[in-house]
Amino acid sequence: MGMIKKLFFFFAATLFSATSVAQDIEIIGGAIVCVDGIWYQTDDGSMWTGGDEPGPKSATVIANPNGDYYKGKIVIPDEIEYEGESYPVEAIGDGAFEAPMEWNPDPWDIGEPVSQSEITSITLPDNIMRIGASAFYGCSGLTSFRMPSGVMEIGEEAFSFCDGLQAVYTDNIGSWCNILFMETCSNPLSCAGKLYVNNQLLTDLTDFPQWMTGIGEFTFSGCTSLKSVTIPATVRSIATCAFESCENLENVRILGSETSIAADAFGSCYNIKSVELHTANIGTWFANKNIQELIMGNEVLNIEKGAFKGCKNLTSVTIPNSVMTIGESAFENCNGLTAVTISKNASSIGDKAFYGCKNLKAVTVMSKKPASITENVFPYRSTQTLYVPKGCVETYEEAEYWWQFLDILEKGSSTGGLKGDMNDDGEISITDVMILVNVILGLY
Repeated sequence: MGMIKKLFFFFAATLFSATSVAQDIEIIGGAIVCVDGIWYQTDDGSMWTGGDEPGPKSATVIANPNGDYYKGKIVIPDEIEYEGESYPVEAIGDGAFEAPMEWNPDPWDIGEPVSQSEITSITLPDNIMRIGASAFYGCSGLTSFRMPSGVMEIGEEAFSFCDGLQAVYTDNIGSWCNILFMETCSNPLSCAGKLYVNNQLLTDLTDFPQWMTGIGEFTFSGCTSLKSVTIPATVRSIATCAFESCENLENVRILGSETSIAADAFGSCYNIKSVELHTANIGTWFANKNIQELIMGNEVLNIEKGAFKGCKNLTSVTIPNSVMTIGESAFENCNGLTAVTISKNASSIGDKAFYGCKNLKAVTVMSKKPASITENVFPYRSTQTLYVPKGCVETYEEAEYWWQFLDILEKGSSTGGLKGDMNDDGEISITDVMILVNVILGLY
């Protein structure tokens, strides 16, 4: 609702609050009318054209000007009739269905407010384009909500304290992704958790319209039904808190090399187990997550500072040859790591890149030229084995800090030709499988 509309509504509501309100109240550019027990503010469009000519007509659902609260089953029609004219219902106004709240009378134990809502269901038409701030605040009797396909914006706290919500429905994932959610509680998923697309529970997000270019803020925030996500290259951006608190999300694949991702896009998604990335630059999106499997494609150029810091469940990492820089603390405190393979094009490895990785036993480098490192990149190198390309042992024995590894061996020298031991650490493990896959894909 625009500022002019708000002023008109405030003036009208104030003027008639002391007396019984008539079924219609004329205001400049429209009227406040009651149709089948629901109040609307109409707009004949003239206020936007200076009154010289009629503009597009519309109506907005508003709170009862008498101060009474709506009850029971609410059904909003596509349009209302007023003085022989049709007005499409295009918005739910700020606080339209907001419920009275009761606080604990004990001043020492305020706690959470308790809703007094008597609304049991709400049905909205698809031509609704905007849902205002606090529109359904405290509607605890709602158990499900169908999002109109035309909604483009939802205001702050629109679904706060809708504690009874169990399911949210949408007919189109594209229209859902185009909604501008102002904050977490603008999204009904913050209460319901479960999103149904065409009546199917959303567990695997892989199907995006080809024209989709981005996932907005809070789009899937709180979607506990979501377990797997594949983001195609057509999606160029993933915004702040897009997947915040998707607590059951386990698998994430991001296929676009140019996709930009907000630092907290996957905030509080602590159960992610598998990640596949093809972005040119990898940020801190998955730091401190419970990742067990990490796959990086040959589109990756840089692993930024702290990218996978604190990922304690990672046991092995293969960094593809496309990677040129590994940032500071990139894998710091990944204390589950036992083996790592460094790309042949990595010219520098940042300070503390593998700091705290006390269980790291084998480091395999693919480059004949030692990358620049500090003493804290591999602080436990005196107990670790370094595997280098054939003919490069002497080179690494003379390189600063590299020479301090317990053993420096040529790849293939320690195993007697153990078949399948791709990193020559004397064991067949998932690391060898990942290296073999990368060889087949041309990453090595």
